[in-house]
Amino acid sequence: MIEGDITLFDETGSVLVEVLGVRAQALTRSQRDELEDIDQWLYEFAWQNVSLEPAPAHASRWLVFMDEAGVAAKLTSALCAQGAEEIIRVRPGKQFCREEGGYIIDPQSKTDKEYLLKETMATTLDGIAYCWALDAHMTDADPLCLTQATAAVELIQALSQVDVVRRPPLFIVTRGAQPVTLETADGYAVIPESSLAQTSLIGLVRVAINEYAELRLRLIDIDESSAISTPLAQEMLAQSEEEEVVLRKSERYVHRLVRKRAQDLEAESPGIKSSMPLARVSGMSHLVLDPRRAWKKEQKKPTFGYGWRLRTKRTQPYQPVALLQP
Repeated sequence: MIEGDITLFDETGSVLVEVLGVRAQALTRSQRDELEDIDQWLYEFAWQNVSLEPAPAHASRWLVFMDEAGVAAKLTSALCAQGAEEIIRVRPGKQFCREEGGYIIDPQSKTDKEYLLKETMATTLDGIAYCWALDAHMTDADPLCLTQATAAVELIQALSQVDVVRRPPLFIVTRGAQPVTLETADGYAVIPESSLAQTSLIGLVRVAINEYAELRLRLIDIDESSAISTPLAQEMLAQSEEEEVVLRKSERYVHRLVRKRAQDLEAESPGIKSSMPLARVSGMSHLVLDPRRAWKKEQKKPTFGYGWRLRTKRTQPYQPVALLQP
């Protein structure tokens, strides 16, 4: 127990604050290992196989950004089969103009996107399906496909600025861009990604999900299956609260933050020599974490990320193990 008075002076010596009769007492014993209960702080993102409860068919109105590969065309047919009464199609072009059944806009023009949303949202939209990311291709001039990613981010910004009572959910569709790591009885099974061209978009949308909490932004990653349009339409119509969904044939995986035991981190990385325990995380080869060592060496409480080392084998959307105070 420490007792005393606290007086705070400014640079001229005048008293700014005075607190009398302060009592302070340590909440923990110095001999106790503060990280003994680290399990309650340790989480990771994991993919979980969760079935969808489809919504009943109902009249709806959709804005669909049409891709060149034909996924959006099949999606619109599936939406209509589920009761959609109006589909507004958006195709890329050189300038903003209206056409039968939809619009043509410049993908690199934020102004075009603002005009598009202003006109189409004059009447309630039930959803926006953005399929242009499916046309992303890496080039020497744009190896990270930032041009395509920027176009999607501008659409998100334009949507946030529309003055309406209820904004529709925005579904951003990618294909083979999410590597799914599943825990099995024998360890881990990885459903690899097949397209790195869309990973920069996924990273930017994840940031946008946090920055634009008032918007209903959703990431849906599909596979090459020709029958994927029906489950994709059902996913959009159900409008679940899941922010990231992967559809693989008849399976549906959702991205969840789950608890992780500290002892499992070392067990999951056998045979790897390191001075620090290792954790295997989807999208990374290994994430190295040893907060105890940082505590003992520096004699102060480690903060988020302190004492971490990161090794990656390839460019993928990050999937961090997070330390969260419950």
